[in-house]
Amino acid sequence: MLAALNKAWDDLGELTAPPPESVMLCQEESVTVYVDDGWGPPVPYPPAPRENGGMNHGYVRLKGNLEAVASVPEVGGWPEYCQFLERVNAETSPIESVGCEKGFFPFDQGDIKVKLGSYTDLIFSELALNDEPRHLLRLADAFAQAMRGSKQWWSVAEIGIQRSKGLAGCACPWSLMLRVCGHGRDKDEAHRSWGASIDRVGLIVGQLPAGFPTEKTG
Repeated sequence: MLAALNKAWDDLGELTAPPPESVMLCQEESVTVYVDDGWGPPVPYPPAPRENGGMNHGYVRLKGNLEAVASVPEVGGWPEYCQFLERVNAETSPIESVGCEKGFFPFDQGDIKVKLGSYTDLIFSELALNDEPRHLLRLADAFAQAMRGSKQWWSVAEIGIQRSKGLAGCACPWSLMLRVCGHGRDKDEAHRSWGASIDRVGLIVGQLPAGFPTEKTG
């Protein structure tokens, strides 16, 4: 997928702001990678109400502070999500999370009636790397590898490359929004579908080589 992603990015020309509408870069099996027409979150950001009536509790840096993961309101009571964020924000990980949320949604497609979806905003911990969006394409490719075969358990992923509103230490920062969705005939089945995929993606984070993304994967 990486070669296709790089070619599609070349075709876009130089981007310093979100495109007027989202642009699909590549679609393969159960994964779609696109350039988002919206801005990624500025970091840090304060608490604020969400459009759906919920509450965004604001930015808390979790990198190297894994004890704080369980206290994040958006993941409380969700051990799979806590484990995923612990893997992402481990000291040995090249990335970290800067936002997340999850929820159940109605879905009507044959036997499938429920969707469990989550999004996680991610950046590279070495801040200068976020000025080069091609690094995020390499991360998207790694996530796509983790999701191979996920249609077998009714799960898909959408990976958005976003121009960030602001990130200290970066001139033109970009971030990655990972959406993972699991589907099922009921909430329990959708939860298992989603959990299987979020676990696979978390495992791939732990397998990223030292120096990623400037070092090639095996």
